[in-house]
Amino acid sequence: MGKTFTIDPISHKRLSNLGEVDKHYLKEHHEAIISKELFDRVQEIRTKRAGNRETGRRNNNYSKKYPFSSKLYCGFCGSLLTRRNWNAKRNCSKAVWQCIKRAKHGKEECPHCKSIAEKIVEDCFVQGYRILCNDSKKVIETFLEKIENILKENTTETIVNKLENNKERINKKLANLLELNLEGRINKEQYTLKFDELNTEL
Repeated sequence: MGKTFTIDPISHKRLSNLGEVDKHYLKEHHEAIISKELFDRVQEIRTKRAGNRETGRRNNNYSKKYPFSSKLYCGFCGSLLTRRNWNAKRNCSKAVWQCIKRAKHGKEECPHCKSIAEKIVEDCFVQGYRILCNDSKKVIETFLEKIENILKENTTETIVNKLENNKERINKKLANLLELNLEGRINKEQYTLKFDELNTEL
């Protein structure tokens, strides 16, 4: 009682009571809606989400804006995934999740990570939830099959094979370049320039 107080009877303006007048605490006055333990836990979560105000604004203001915020990580660099809207101002707007490092600093920072449509993330979550609830063999097999199809193009084996093929291609170019230089078909300056370029790529 006494969380607020009236300044004067004419304006009827009320303010939060920060110690200006007495407060009264009535213990177990009525039946609780939730348990004290649950209430305390909720207060901890609220405090954690609120962040601090050292700089005048809360840290991580948007860290819990979407259901999957701060829960998805890039499989290549380990950074968090961030939600983006493609064609946000058009009718064909599409929500996707991208590696935050790639989104902020360009694809050079995380070249192998691709954007994932939010629909795919949601479908994967639903399938995962069904597995936890039902423990059904059929659901598990379907779920794994879908995941395999989604990730087929981005498996480590596929990426390694692609890199090996690129490496082989560059080595052939280097061999051809050396041959051209030995035959005198290109000058030393051209050879050095092209060699440095291919070596950097390799």
